[in-house]
Amino acid sequence: TSSVPVQDKIVLEYELRDECSLWDEYAQPLYALTAVISNGDVKDAKTVSFGMRKFETNGTQFSINGRTVFLRGKHEAAVFPLTGYPPMEVDDWVRVYRIVKSYGINHYRFHSYCPPEAAFIAADREGIYLEAELPFWGGLESDSTAEMLRNEGFAMLQTYGNHPSFVMFSHGNEIWSGHDRVNENIKAFKAYDSR
Repeated sequence: TSSVPVQDKIVLEYELRDECSLWDEYAQPLYALTAVISNGDVKDAKTVSFGMRKFETNGTQFSINGRTVFLRGKHEAAVFPLTGYPPMEVDDWVRVYRIVKSYGINHYRFHSYCPPEAAFIAADREGIYLEAELPFWGGLESDSTAEMLRNEGFAMLQTYGNHPSFVMFSHGNEIWSGHDRVNENIKAFKAYDSR
């Protein structure tokens, strides 16, 4: 129990046991962390689901939890002709992911968009590696557009960063100019969230 002044924050470090199970496409252990705050009779609680995994590059290969992984991916361009938009329910995404997994797909690249939270929750459960992208395609010639994309990226990392399925994040698609602005944004994203 700690006391925190209004408008302040507290950072708690919680050491997990060594036998913590790691998430990947073959096993999807998920954990829940609940934080409770109270001030007399007023009480609030927030529970966050997360998984533990280490996704990184090893030379020219990707690895997950120390094992080389081959991403067998699907380009997802928000093409849902029956609705005109991506599914918004977890069960719908579970169905989609199970179908593509039956064909050997283990990775989704969301072309120039970030899917809804339901897609992340379902991917966490089904063992699909996700790459979300900022909604950008073209030349980044404007400081105001770069700032808007930076803020959107921060929001994506803040909102979806605890999902173990969220393994890659792209600044957009086919960015043919304005690379200095892109690199500044990427540097800011890495400083903001090292996951």
